[in-house]
Amino acid sequence: MTGDDVDRVRTLLSSGDPAAGVASVPEQVDRRIDELRPSLATGTARSPRRRWTLVAVAATAALALATVAALVTMAEDAPPGVVVRADAGDARLPSESAADWVTYGDHVAVVRLSLEKKLPVSEEDQVNGEGYVGRSVTMTVRKVLWTRDAAPALPASVSFNASGWVMKDGRMTPVALHDTPRLEKGHTYILALSRYSDGWAPTGSGSTLPYDSRVIGEGESEGRAVTPDTSGEPGAQATLGEKVIGGTAEDLVAHLRAAAPDPRAEGFEDLPADERWEKAVGAIDG
Repeated sequence: MTGDDVDRVRTLLSSGDPAAGVASVPEQVDRRIDELRPSLATGTARSPRRRWTLVAVAATAALALATVAALVTMAEDAPPGVVVRADAGDARLPSESAADWVTYGDHVAVVRLSLEKKLPVSEEDQVNGEGYVGRSVTMTVRKVLWTRDAAPALPASVSFNASGWVMKDGRMTPVALHDTPRLEKGHTYILALSRYSDGWAPTGSGSTLPYDSRVIGEGESEGRAVTPDTSGEPGAQATLGEKVIGGTAEDLVAHLRAAAPDPRAEGFEDLPADERWEKAVGAIDG
């Protein structure tokens, strides 16, 4: 893998897209890269966690990570309407624990998708009829559940980039990040939102939870219907989403109220979330 591969995917996927943090590839995909160069772009593998049980049967195996070319190859083989699954790159902010949410999240809200649109496709991809097609979503705020002290006011709706589609021979196949809601119409979500220096967006890949029927874990994830999996007790290293699976918004809020913000971010509460994180990282490195 070269730096050009990384630069290409960062160009194809805008900075607000969940795959923006791509940096490396695992061995099994690296072999495919050698076969498909120079049209590849690459992503970073993350360890998958199963937070809920998929109702629909996956038509393709989960990828350790995806490249644009690999996604195109999968889309060619996938039946119509089947979601191509890929692991996310490094998130802009940590969002696994309640401490992460209260440190870098500004608001936690119940939201629904009110608008989605395709982002412009490059001239090269239009000519070739294949590539990645970005997506912008607008989420309407139904109810604010929690707000951080000193947080900027939350607008009635927020727009940001989300997982889009992979195009092959003009056919559009949805892309969804592994174990993460794709954000689709007709479903309700609980979302931790942060005000970045360049606008509003989810706090991180772990900050979006299905919330149909007022049950956490009920609804849509990876573009498919899911129901809560409450068969086992969450371990000590469980994420916040895993701890509240099958619960209510009130259960989630109780965790947030009991959590203490990361002390390394203290004194930077008025900064945008990404700058707050940079200051905390500086404290770690220093």
